[in-house]
Amino acid sequence: MLKNQIFKPLNFFFIAANSLVATGLLTKPEQSLGEWLFLIWGGITGIFLTYRFNDFIDGHPKLEFDFKEFFIIRSHLFFTVQLIFVLIPFSFIFLSPFRIFVLAVSGFLGFLYSVNIRGGNIHIRLKNVFLLKNFLIGICWGSLVLVGADRYDHHLILTLFIFSTIQVLIGSSLRDFTDIKQDTIEYVRSLPVSMGENNALLLLSLLNILSVLISWMILGDDKWMIPVIITVIWRFFLLWKVYTTSEKSYWCQKMNLLTCFIIFIGSFFVWIN
Repeated sequence: MLKNQIFKPLNFFFIAANSLVATGLLTKPEQSLGEWLFLIWGGITGIFLTYRFNDFIDGHPKLEFDFKEFFIIRSHLFFTVQLIFVLIPFSFIFLSPFRIFVLAVSGFLGFLYSVNIRGGNIHIRLKNVFLLKNFLIGICWGSLVLVGADRYDHHLILTLFIFSTIQVLIGSSLRDFTDIKQDTIEYVRSLPVSMGENNALLLLSLLNILSVLISWMILGDDKWMIPVIITVIWRFFLLWKVYTTSEKSYWCQKMNLLTCFIIFIGSFFVWIN
């Protein structure tokens, strides 16, 4: 195993990802317990492998993927084997072509953004490109709402997808506030590194306002604006805490990831009423 290899804890990531899937599921008229369980396990597997792959490359001296070293770790081998021989085969039985397509594209992008792309004089890592990483994360995570809903051609589902995408984009940018020193050393053009912390917080505040305005434009005076408004208020609270405290890790990491759960809780409240 590589020296100094550090893997981030993923419990809150599991909660966040499956909260977005569950939010989409709430908009689906016909549901089953098996459907929920299959998608939840698929979400856990996808998050685990994507973020372990990213952390592994980040911990490599040359930012490269070492096949042997990665699969020495038993959990990596287990999740990969059951993905190939259990989840993927059974997805063709239990999931619609639409869900399979969205999951495949999201999974591909999730791995691609961590890879070093080399060719001739070109050497680029997508996660190091200004804002591209955050857009990719936002779209991939926002698409989990589409996976849960199993469709995209409805104004409510489209709203939840766009809103969740913008909120996750904001959240992924906030997480960069705890890595400013390391990103500066590694020439990663994260939002706070490129714009400065205060300017970055201002831009994220404007995106937060944009997310509620877009939702209002599509939904109008609809009860589903409740989870949108609750989440936007929560996001402003987080932005304020990041601005006012020197210890940003707690708010930029754990509390930040709870935003997706708040989207689900607000949606669940509307659903049961």
